[in-house]
Amino acid sequence: MSFLLSIPAALLALVAPNSTGGSSQSVQGHYRKFEYRIPVRDGVLLYANVYVPTDKPGKHPILLERTPYHAEPYGPTTFPGGFRGSAKFRDAGYIFAFSDARGTGMSEGKLVMAFPKKHAGAPGIDESTDTFDTVDYLVKHVPDNNGKVGMWGGILPGLFRGRRWH
Repeated sequence: MSFLLSIPAALLALVAPNSTGGSSQSVQGHYRKFEYRIPVRDGVLLYANVYVPTDKPGKHPILLERTPYHAEPYGPTTFPGGFRGSAKFRDAGYIFAFSDARGTGMSEGKLVMAFPKKHAGAPGIDESTDTFDTVDYLVKHVPDNNGKVGMWGGILPGLFRGRRWH
């Protein structure tokens, strides 16, 4: 039982704010920012901003956060004050990606936090299909990624346990 209790604590340590987040100048000085309008299977466009390290040569994994709370800051020349989580992610050269959930921020569509169970005739889209399409798009379009994507965040990543992307 103690093992199960230690898992949430370990996850919290990974995503807790870190005082070494830095200023927007430090993020801008170490990352290129890309903004994408990602087409998903029903034609809706989802917004994502992606930060690729400029001072870590080679291919790197993407750390994706999908959020209904806005993937700000928007605009190609605006940068965040820093990134949450362990400085080890930054030191290892991770690519940081933030995506607005359907119907929030700069993403199109209608936000539905809890999709009903699929039934015959249902359109076949939900947060898991949006996430799958987002991951597929990012590994095909983000420069210097190694094809591996991890997810973190609050509510939305928990909805996708057990899904695998190749």
